[in-house]
Formats: sequence, structure tokens, C-alpha cells
Amino acid sequence: MHKVVKEAWRNAIRDSLRHLESEQIKKIPVLKWSSTTSGSWSGKVVEEPDTSFISHSFIYEEKNSDLINLMEEYYPEHCDLIGVPSLGISKLGISHYLQKTCSELFRKTHSIPKAIENIDSIVDDIEVFIDSEEIELEFMIPLVNFTCSYDVGKL
Repeated sequence: MHKVVKEAWRNAIRDSLRHLESEQIKKIPVLKWSSTTSGSWSGKVVEEPDTSFISHSFIYEEKNSDLINLMEEYYPEHCDLIGVPSLGISKLGISHYLQKTCSELFRKTHSIPKAIENIDSIVDDIEVFIDSEEIELEFMIPLVNFTCSYDVGKL
């Protein structure tokens, strides 16, 4: 990734997270699942910070027009339509990716200051994605009432 674009990503994420510091972050109950030694699954309700405030707390386009312009200039292929005709096609745009990036950083760190400290690691991930010739996709299918031996690692 071009160094100007990489720095623009850093600045956009940092500015977005700093803007979010003034938000009141509430905790919400989340059901967390884990496997037991017998191979069954159990869930318990834990409280985690609510990341939904990130998606509607401000308009990302207005704050980060430099990043959007640089991405359109250097990497227009990452600013185009995505999807498949049978499921729908949309243009998510850089603001969507920025919002998801901030949400993911916050989800991992549970605090805005810690998220700001970890910007470089996620920008490195963005760089790998943009510079790669191809990407690997993983599909996950939820299984209902599935049990197996604890020794089973992969299906």
C-alpha cells in the first residue's frame, strides 16, 4: 500500500476513535458459547461494551474525505460495487470500512485509548488485504444441537 494512503488510514482511524472518546459507552448482555470437555456446548450471558454506537455516532464521509479521495485515486478497485447479482450489489464505500475498522478495534480492546494504541496492527492488516493478489474466504455454518468428542478439532 502506498505510504500516503497508509498514513491516511492511520489518521482517519485515529480521528474517528478520538471523536468517539466523548461517547457514553454502555454495556449490553451478550450470550457467549463455549465447548465443554464432554463435547457439548454451554452458553452464559456476559456484559460487553456496545459497539453499535460507532455506526451512528457521526458521518464518516465528512471527517475522512482525504482517505476517501486517496483510496479512489490509488486503489479504485477497492471503492467499487461488491456483491453478486442474485443476492444484491451495493457500494459500501470507505466510510463503511472505516466504521467497521473502528468497531473491530473497539471490540478487541474494549476501550478507545487501547484501540488508538493498536491502530498500526489493524492498518497493517488493511495493507495486507489491499496488496494481496487474492483473498481467502472462510464460511461458517451454524450447527444446531451438534455434539462431538472434545478431541475433534476440525470438521
